[in-house]
Amino acid sequence: MIKRKLVILFILISPLLLFGEPNQYTTYSQDTIIFNRFNDSLRKVMFQDFNQACFYIDTMESISTAISFNKGLYIVQNSKGIVHYMKGDYKKSIVEYRKGFLYANKDVPKQRARINLNISLSYKTLTQYDSAIYYLNLAGDLADKYHLDKVKIRANIDRGALYLQQEDYVNAASYLLKDLDQIETSHDTNAFLKFYKTF
Repeated sequence: MIKRKLVILFILISPLLLFGEPNQYTTYSQDTIIFNRFNDSLRKVMFQDFNQACFYIDTMESISTAISFNKGLYIVQNSKGIVHYMKGDYKKSIVEYRKGFLYANKDVPKQRARINLNISLSYKTLTQYDSAIYYLNLAGDLADKYHLDKVKIRANIDRGALYLQQEDYVNAASYLLKDLDQIETSHDTNAFLKFYKTF
């Protein structure tokens, strides 16, 4: 009977021992659940209704800021960058993407790699190819170091496409042929690969 009471007592006080105030962790957990619901809704409207997307992003930012939820703020900055990119404000998208580095988890290199890929796309669209290659190389380095296969393939495709766009066929081939069996490329890239293999 005494053991049972001690177990019950431990269950009651353990949240206090671990998290401070009894409902502090519960509140944090509830807020992250609400955040995730808004994030799910955001994904559905991101490319269809920018006003609605901005509403969800602002709400997610308020929740994340209130509870110091860095992963949430990372998602918010990425989402802001995407919205600005889709609206054609590529320079603003780069600014928002870069803010994401402040909240990216150092133990989750995929987050930093994703930011680099997104920034590179904005620079590519601005035809600032050197900057685009720079960020693609950063993403590729992270992919090599942490074995991020999907990131590596994406970085190789994008680097190859950039060099192809600049008619640098040697460098284009060096990246596009690396993962030839795994990549799904555009029609133009496929045509190039068939052409290159005839030499």
